[in-house]
Amino acid sequence: MTNEMTSYYDKINKPISSVACIPGDFYAVLEENYWHRVECTDFNNETGIATVFFIDQGYVEQYKSDVLHPLDKRFNTLPFQVTQLFDIFF
Repeated sequence: MTNEMTSYYDKINKPISSVACIPGDFYAVLEENYWHRVECTDFNNETGIATVFFIDQGYVEQYKSDVLHPLDKRFNTLPFQVTQLFDIFF
């Protein structure tokens, strides 16, 4: 899927207007020359900074919303490769 995502998103990899990232929605982001699937977990309207969870790698980063591209449905068919766990206390 990585090759397909690269081919698809490299064609549209241009600055887009800054839009609000919607928590719970999925996006593609270019990091280290690879496109990754991410889920928006938080968005700060004042700064335009989105907190995203990398659904196939399992880590969290923050980005300006203008570098996030809505995830095309064809790239949402593969199940997530990691699961995000929240603070669980026993």
